[in-house]
Amino acid sequence: MPKNKNNLLSLGKWEREGRSYNACDSIISLLTKEKKSVAQGVKISNDLYKFAFKHTPRTARSDYVFSAASPSQSWETWHQCCGQVGYSGIKALLDNQLVEGLQIDMNSPKLGCVACTEVKLSVAPYGPASGHQMKTGELTHMDLWASTTWHQSTEISTISL
Repeated sequence: MPKNKNNLLSLGKWEREGRSYNACDSIISLLTKEKKSVAQGVKISNDLYKFAFKHTPRTARSDYVFSAASPSQSWETWHQCCGQVGYSGIKALLDNQLVEGLQIDMNSPKLGCVACTEVKLSVAPYGPASGHQMKTGELTHMDLWASTTWHQSTEISTISL
């Protein structure tokens, strides 16, 4: 998630910096270089661990800072954090209290998402063929699609009858 630095913790990076972690009985502990536990998480579904903290960028005095409370985030931030869920879906999560810690700045604007708009774009299919091709190579289909946001693909096929 390119613009969301605080939703996942990389254990590999944690370990690469000289720290360690210990996991046992569905509980994981993050340990400092001095082997002091600084945070604990509980295993939830799909072998993921849930921590009740928010990582904050490091200061000059410390390599890591954890905060128990997080400020309200904008609608757009939650839209991106929840995998492009629509604003009505996020509102349902909030109303039904389905996500612990979901705090939304209700005064923030609900902006249109470029990625969501591009995914919903479509083109009408081509009409029926104007004639009947009888030999190999008389009919060639090309599907060329490119987007700077997603990826590029090219498909070329020849139909033989």
